[in-house]
This record gives sequence, C-alpha cells and structure tokens, in this order.
Amino acid sequence: MPRNSPLHVFANFESSPTVSTSKLLLSRSRTVLWVCAVLLGASLASAQDYGVLQIPTLGGKLTRAFSVNDAAQIVGTSEIADRSSHAFIWRRGTHLQDLGTLGGPTSVAYAINAVGQIAGTADDIYDNNRPFLWSAATGMKDLGTLGGVYGGGGGLNIHGAVVGTATPNDFFNDVNAFRWTEASGMVDLGIIGVNSGASAINDNGDAVGYSSVADGSVHAFLWPAAGGMQDLGTLGGLNCFPAAINNSGQVVGYSNTANGMDHAFFWTSATGMLDLGAPAGYTNSLLWGILPSGKAVGSAWAAGVKGVPVIWTRSGGFKILGPFGKTGISSADAINAAGTILASRYGGAGYSSFLLSPVMHATLVSSSNPSVLGQSVTFTVTVKSPVQGPPPNGEIAIFRDGTKALARVALVQGVSKFTTTALAVGTHAFQVTYPGDLNYALSKSAVLEQVVNTP
Repeated sequence: MPRNSPLHVFANFESSPTVSTSKLLLSRSRTVLWVCAVLLGASLASAQDYGVLQIPTLGGKLTRAFSVNDAAQIVGTSEIADRSSHAFIWRRGTHLQDLGTLGGPTSVAYAINAVGQIAGTADDIYDNNRPFLWSAATGMKDLGTLGGVYGGGGGLNIHGAVVGTATPNDFFNDVNAFRWTEASGMVDLGIIGVNSGASAINDNGDAVGYSSVADGSVHAFLWPAAGGMQDLGTLGGLNCFPAAINNSGQVVGYSNTANGMDHAFFWTSATGMLDLGAPAGYTNSLLWGILPSGKAVGSAWAAGVKGVPVIWTRSGGFKILGPFGKTGISSADAINAAGTILASRYGGAGYSSFLLSPVMHATLVSSSNPSVLGQSVTFTVTVKSPVQGPPPNGEIAIFRDGTKALARVALVQGVSKFTTTALAVGTHAFQVTYPGDLNYALSKSAVLEQVVNTP
C-alpha cells in the first residue's frame, strides 16, 4: 500500500487494509490521521486546464484538506507552530481559520456541507478522540459516544446529520458505526460481524461504511435512512471500504480483489458492485469522492510507479489530471459541483494539499473588423473551461476599450455580447475581463485591435 494514499479513518498509522479492524476504525493516538489507500487514471487532462494553489498552514509545515463545498469552503487539518494539528476552514484569498479542539492537542475536519457546518474528530481534555459538529454560531460541539470513551466523526449531510465511529463500552477494540442528529442524538447503526464504522452520509440519510465479518475480513455496508445494515460485500478480496455516497445512492470507494490488487468500485442498487479496474500502466485504483452527477475523483498507482490523481465518469472512465510539474501531486481527494478539486501529495514529513481550480478562458471576437465610423459592431466573448464548461449564468463579463470600461454584461451559457455604434476612427484595444467567483479565478481575453475607418 503506497504511503501517498488518501483514505482516512481515525488512526495514526499507515498500513494495508488487512490490519486489525478495530485499530483501523478508531485510534486513541495524539495525532488524528488517516489510513492508506489510493488509485485511478487513463487519458490526460492538461495541467493548463487548472490553476494550482498550495493550501497554506496554521503556522506549521503541513496541511491536509479533506472536503470542499460548492461555495469553495475547504476543511481539513493543519499543523500549528507546536507541531500538533488543528481542524481548519479556508477559502482562497483568506487565512486559515483555526477551529480549535475539544480541549486536547489535535483535531481534524473531514466534511463540510452547503451551509458551512463541519464534522470531524477532536481530542478532549483527557486526550480522547471525540466526534464533533462545528458551526459559526455554536463553535465545536462534542457529539458524545455510544456509551464508551472514544469516537470520531467522518461524514456529514445538508441536514447536519453526522456519521462516524464510536465505542459502545469501555473496551477500546469494540467500535460501532453511528449516525447522529440533533433530534435523535447518537444512534448505533449496528454491525455485520464484529465492528463497524461509517464514512459518509447523503442528504437522504443513507449512510455507508465498513464492518468486519466473522472471517476477519471487512465488507462495505449500506445503511439506508429506513434502517437496517446491508452487506455490499467486496470485489473478491478480503476487504472493501466505501468512501462516499451521493444523493442518487451511488457509492464509490475501493476493495481488495481476488488477485491481491486494490481496485476502485462503483455501486448502485441496480448494478451491484462494479470493479472499475485500473488504467493502463497502473494496477491499483481508488475513488475518493463522488458528485451528484456521478463524476468521481481519486488516484491510481502501481508498484514502483508514483501515484497520479484522476477523475472518473461512467461514460468516459478514468482521466489522469496533470502532470503538475514539481508539486508531486498524486491524489485527487474531493471535488465540488464547480469542478474545484482538492489534491494532495505525500512527502517524507507527511501530506500537503493543493487547490486545483478550473481555468476559465475568455475568447473575444468582433462582428466586423475593420469597421467604419457609425457602423454597428458587436463584440462577443465566450468564457469557458475545457474541463468544466462555462461559469454559472448571470456572472459578469466586463468589456473595455483600453482602460475604459464600456459595459458589464451577464454571461448566459458562457457568452456575453456588447454592441456599439459609437467607435471613433482609429485603432481600439478591446479586451474583456471575467472577474471570476469563489471557485474560478479572474481571466482576461487577448487584446482585440478593432480598426475603425472613415466611411
């Protein structure tokens, strides 16, 4: 199992999925980290399609981001000056906001929803891992456990429901998946065999996770909102770990195969668990996050081959992202509806995270060039990303003649038009600026030299 793998649980070690299930599901260590697993890749998406920005830290050396919402708010964990790690929330152009802990040294934020609520795991004053829900109004709230001491939060939906893993008694090795809501508190989701842990929940209340079974292997499970844990099995190997579920009930993650590889899987109630294999040149794959559209992100690797970040769709299969030069990015860990991707690399000291923003290209044309004095001329700009398409309708394109702004026109399907009859004789330097938004950076068209002659 490569060291640059992103699949997190609540543990402070890296290991293969064959480690003790109880240790994999929950760890008491002082550093709240994540367990290994990575994969994906095939045709190439150019690095020029994305702007790359390394996410800053809280004063230490490393930052690990896990989730991004559609407002481009990002959460994860980052080293502070004393080398412990704190949960954070961040948006491009700002400083990381330290979310603190529950009184202990460390915390990590694993999920953020559309209204800015955050779920994760934090140490309390006794140095015990506890699940939390954070909001700007309430701060960090300890969600408790199932009766024991330890727990960790991992998944969150729009309604503030949190899923994760907690101990039901005083035995550290005894851990169960839970679902927490404000109305019902913490509910034990049960087990298939011995232990269980929940990793994600969709807005319908359907949760996914993993549970050890009688033979010591770990199977993926679905826990629908109506209740009752369903065994989703594996891809023929010992262990299977689901990472995400969207509102259509599509589940992705990775599983051991019968020949000892790790392969990404895609599951629906209609298709069952599909083995997605690995792209040419790679033997292992993982899907880490999935959008409502079914687009998913993850990584691919092989023995002696560095991991690569990928996007996967049912229609197009795997596409490799990058290469991203000297960044060392090897995994795509999360994606939002705008196509903003969280990516990571693993170095000797730990993880660093990056923001990959689709680049919007602005192309400006004129209806008539050269034109004559008094002639009606229409300038049309098209703003779009090769990997994401146009920005949302209603965003603005600013038409300029030199330094003078002539018009601000809304984009519709990425297109804005400006018509004028008031151009003086001479050469005009026309350019259009797309100011960008929370997900996309500012971009400008090339300068168009519009020549206006006398009649």
